Amino acid sequence: MGRHTHSQGSKRSAHSSLTQDTDNTESILAKFSQAEKLEAQLSSIDDDKKAKRKLPAGSDQKAQGLRAKLCQVLIEVIVADPVMSHSKDASRRLWHSCFYSRVSELRMELSKEKSRAKKRQVSGGDVAGSEKVVSLVNERLKGSIKEALKLYEWLIDKMLKLLLPMSQSQSTNVSENSEND
Repeated sequence: MGRHTHSQGSKRSAHSSLTQDTDNTESILAKFSQAEKLEAQLSSIDDDKKAKRKLPAGSDQKAQGLRAKLCQVLIEVIVADPVMSHSKDASRRLWHSCFYSRVSELRMELSKEKSRAKKRQVSGGDVAGSEKVVSLVNERLKGSIKEALKLYEWLIDKMLKLLLPMSQSQSTNVSENSEND
Protein backbone atom coordinates (compact mmCIF):
# COMPACT_ATOMS: atom_id res chain seq x y z
CA MET A 1 0.00 0.00 0.00
CA GLY A 2 2.95 2.29 0.66
CA ARG A 3 4.10 1.94 -2.94
CA HIS A 4 0.68 2.83 -4.29
CA THR A 5 0.66 6.00 -2.19
CA HIS A 6 4.16 6.86 -3.43
CA SER A 7 3.00 6.36 -7.03
CA GLN A 8 0.01 8.65 -6.46
CA GLY A 9 2.29 11.20 -4.83
CA SER A 10 4.60 11.10 -7.85
CA LYS A 11 1.64 11.63 -10.19
CA ARG A 12 0.42 14.57 -8.09
CA SER A 13 3.92 16.02 -8.04
CA ALA A 14 4.25 15.70 -11.82
CA HIS A 15 0.79 17.23 -12.33
CA SER A 16 1.61 20.04 -9.92
CA SER A 17 4.88 20.70 -11.75
CA LEU A 18 3.12 20.70 -15.12
CA THR A 19 0.47 23.10 -13.80
CA GLN A 20 3.17 25.42 -12.45
CA ASP A 21 5.00 25.35 -15.80
CA THR A 22 1.76 26.19 -17.62
CA ASP A 23 0.99 29.00 -15.17
CA ASN A 24 4.53 30.32 -15.54
CA THR A 25 4.33 30.22 -19.35
CA GLU A 26 0.96 31.99 -19.31
CA SER A 27 2.35 34.63 -16.96
CA ILE A 28 5.34 35.22 -19.22
CA LEU A 29 3.14 35.40 -22.32
CA ALA A 30 0.94 37.95 -20.52
CA LYS A 31 4.05 40.01 -19.79
CA PHE A 32 5.03 39.87 -23.46
CA SER A 33 1.55 41.08 -24.35
CA GLN A 34 1.96 43.93 -21.85
CA ALA A 35 5.35 44.74 -23.40
CA GLU A 36 3.81 44.90 -26.88
CA LYS A 37 1.20 47.40 -25.66
CA LEU A 38 3.87 49.56 -24.03
CA GLU A 39 6.00 49.40 -27.19
CA ALA A 40 3.00 50.52 -29.27
CA GLN A 41 2.39 53.49 -26.97
CA LEU A 42 6.07 54.48 -27.16
CA SER A 43 6.05 54.08 -30.93
CA SER A 44 3.04 56.39 -31.19
CA ILE A 45 4.83 59.10 -29.20
CA ASP A 46 7.99 58.64 -31.29
CA ASP A 47 5.99 58.81 -34.54
CA ASP A 48 4.40 62.08 -33.41
CA LYS A 49 7.84 63.50 -32.61
CA LYS A 50 9.21 62.45 -36.00
CA ALA A 51 6.21 63.99 -37.74
CA LYS A 52 6.89 67.19 -35.78
CA ARG A 53 3.34 67.18 -34.46
CA LYS A 54 2.53 69.27 -31.45
CA LEU A 55 2.82 66.91 -28.52
CA PRO A 56 0.71 67.32 -25.41
CA ALA A 57 2.45 68.67 -22.32
CA GLY A 58 4.10 65.89 -20.36
CA SER A 59 4.76 63.65 -23.39
CA ASP A 60 8.43 63.29 -22.50
CA GLN A 61 7.56 62.29 -18.94
CA LYS A 62 4.96 59.85 -20.24
CA ALA A 63 7.49 58.33 -22.65
CA GLN A 64 10.04 58.07 -19.86
CA GLY A 65 7.48 56.31 -17.63
CA LEU A 66 6.53 53.93 -20.45
CA ARG A 67 10.21 53.13 -21.09
CA ALA A 68 10.79 52.42 -17.40
CA LYS A 69 7.77 50.10 -17.23
CA LEU A 70 8.72 48.35 -20.47
CA CYS A 71 12.27 47.89 -19.21
CA GLN A 72 10.94 46.35 -15.99
CA VAL A 73 8.61 43.97 -17.83
CA LEU A 74 11.26 42.81 -20.31
CA ILE A 75 13.88 42.31 -17.58
CA GLU A 76 11.40 40.21 -15.56
CA VAL A 77 10.73 38.04 -18.60
CA ILE A 78 14.42 37.66 -19.53
CA VAL A 79 15.28 36.54 -16.01
CA ALA A 80 12.22 34.29 -15.63
CA ASP A 81 12.58 32.45 -18.95
CA PRO A 82 15.72 33.17 -20.96
CA VAL A 83 14.83 30.63 -23.66
CA MET A 84 11.39 32.09 -24.42
CA SER A 85 12.83 35.60 -24.12
CA HIS A 86 15.41 34.74 -26.75
CA SER A 87 12.76 33.33 -29.07
CA LYS A 88 10.73 36.53 -28.70
CA ASP A 89 13.81 38.78 -29.15
CA ALA A 90 13.38 40.38 -25.72
CA SER A 91 16.98 41.54 -25.39
CA ARG A 92 16.90 43.45 -28.69
CA ARG A 93 13.53 44.90 -27.78
CA LEU A 94 14.90 45.96 -24.40
CA TRP A 95 17.86 47.75 -25.98
CA HIS A 96 15.93 49.34 -28.84
CA SER A 97 12.79 50.49 -27.04
CA CYS A 98 14.24 51.35 -23.65
CA PHE A 99 17.65 52.76 -24.49
CA TYR A 100 18.57 53.11 -28.15
CA SER A 101 15.63 55.35 -29.07
CA ARG A 102 16.34 57.66 -26.13
CA VAL A 103 20.10 57.75 -26.79
CA SER A 104 19.46 58.42 -30.48
CA GLU A 105 17.03 61.22 -29.61
CA LEU A 106 19.58 62.84 -27.27
CA ARG A 107 22.37 62.51 -29.84
CA MET A 108 20.23 64.32 -32.41
CA GLU A 109 19.38 67.03 -29.87
CA LEU A 110 23.07 67.39 -28.99
CA SER A 111 24.00 67.71 -32.66
CA LYS A 112 21.36 70.43 -33.19
CA GLU A 113 22.47 72.34 -30.11
CA LYS A 114 26.14 72.18 -31.17
CA SER A 115 25.14 73.50 -34.59
CA ARG A 116 23.17 76.35 -32.99
CA ALA A 117 26.12 77.19 -30.74
CA LYS A 118 28.47 77.27 -33.72
CA LYS A 119 26.09 79.56 -35.66
CA ARG A 120 25.87 81.90 -32.68
CA GLN A 121 29.64 81.95 -32.35
CA VAL A 122 30.05 82.79 -36.05
CA SER A 123 27.42 85.54 -35.84
CA GLY A 124 28.88 86.94 -32.61
CA GLY A 125 25.85 85.97 -30.52
CA ASP A 126 25.54 84.67 -26.94
CA VAL A 127 27.85 81.65 -26.92
CA ALA A 128 27.75 81.04 -23.15
CA GLY A 129 24.03 80.22 -23.16
CA SER A 130 24.43 77.85 -26.09
CA GLU A 131 27.41 76.10 -24.51
CA LYS A 132 25.40 75.62 -21.32
CA VAL A 133 22.57 73.96 -23.27
CA VAL A 134 25.08 71.73 -25.10
CA SER A 135 26.60 70.74 -21.76
CA LEU A 136 23.19 69.91 -20.26
CA VAL A 137 22.14 67.77 -23.22
CA ASN A 138 25.52 66.03 -23.16
CA GLU A 139 25.08 65.23 -19.46
CA ARG A 140 21.60 63.79 -20.12
CA LEU A 141 23.08 61.64 -22.90
CA LYS A 142 25.86 60.38 -20.63
CA GLY A 143 23.28 59.70 -17.90
CA SER A 144 21.15 57.62 -20.26
CA ILE A 145 24.15 55.58 -21.39
CA LYS A 146 25.31 55.05 -17.80
CA GLU A 147 21.79 53.92 -16.86
CA ALA A 148 21.82 51.37 -19.70
CA LEU A 149 25.27 50.11 -18.72
CA LYS A 150 24.24 49.75 -15.09
CA LEU A 151 21.15 47.75 -16.03
CA TYR A 152 23.06 45.46 -18.41
CA GLU A 153 25.78 44.86 -15.82
CA TRP A 154 23.06 43.89 -13.33
CA LEU A 155 21.39 41.64 -15.91
CA ILE A 156 24.66 39.91 -16.80
CA ASP A 157 25.40 39.35 -13.12
CA LYS A 158 21.90 37.96 -12.56
CA MET A 159 22.16 35.60 -15.54
CA LEU A 160 25.61 34.41 -14.46
CA LYS A 161 24.24 33.61 -11.01
CA LEU A 162 21.41 31.63 -12.60
CA LEU A 163 23.84 29.73 -14.83
CA LEU A 164 26.60 29.21 -12.27
CA PRO A 165 24.72 26.65 -10.16
CA MET A 166 23.99 24.70 -13.35
CA SER A 167 27.61 24.67 -14.45
CA GLN A 168 28.78 23.70 -10.95
CA SER A 169 26.37 20.75 -10.83
CA GLN A 170 27.40 19.70 -14.34
CA SER A 171 31.07 19.81 -13.42
CA THR A 172 30.28 17.78 -10.29
CA ASN A 173 28.50 15.17 -12.44
CA VAL A 174 31.44 15.07 -14.86
CA SER A 175 33.84 14.56 -11.93
CA GLU A 176 31.69 11.75 -10.51
CA ASN A 177 31.49 10.05 -13.92
CA SER A 178 35.26 10.32 -14.36
CA GLU A 179 35.83 8.68 -10.97
CA ASN A 180 33.45 5.85 -11.85
CA ASP A 181 35.34 5.06 -15.10
